[in-house]
Order: sequence, then structure tokens, then C-alpha cells
Amino acid sequence: MGSNVGSIAVGNPSACAIQTNGAAKCWGYNYYGSVGDGTNVLRSAPTDVSGLSSNVTNLSVGNHYACAVHNGAAKCWGYNPHGGL
Repeated sequence: MGSNVGSIAVGNPSACAIQTNGAAKCWGYNYYGSVGDGTNVLRSAPTDVSGLSSNVTNLSVGNHYACAVHNGAAKCWGYNPHGGL
């Protein structure tokens, strides 16, 4: 990812960052889709979050899920057993 990281959030068991251009990238254990790339494949390197290539202003990572503020709206992905995401 280099030196263009604006902020980072760490959860269990993944992490995400907002780049200075507003793009979101995540990496880590991805069994429940917590990396946000539409798969559940382990990602050991930062991976683009689907649909979040710009305008991300905030990001939070939880237990197998993550949420971002994108264009003023919330977008969440990952583990969702009770439909709360």
C-alpha cells in the first residue's frame, strides 16, 4: 500500500485502510467476506473493497465485518447472521 495511507482500522480478524485518494482496502481472514472483495479467500495483502475506490471518509472494523462512510452513506460487509448489516 505504500505511503498513501490516510487512516487504518483493525478488527478481528481483518484490517482496513483508507488511502489518501479515498479508496478503501482491506486484508486478513476473509471467511465471512470481511475483506469486502466479494470472496471469502484469505487476503494477506491490501485488497480493493468492491465499490469503494474513492470518497470513503470513515471506516470501522469489527468481528468479521467492516463498515465505511462512502459519499455520506453507510456501507457494510462481512458476517451478517441477524441481518443487521
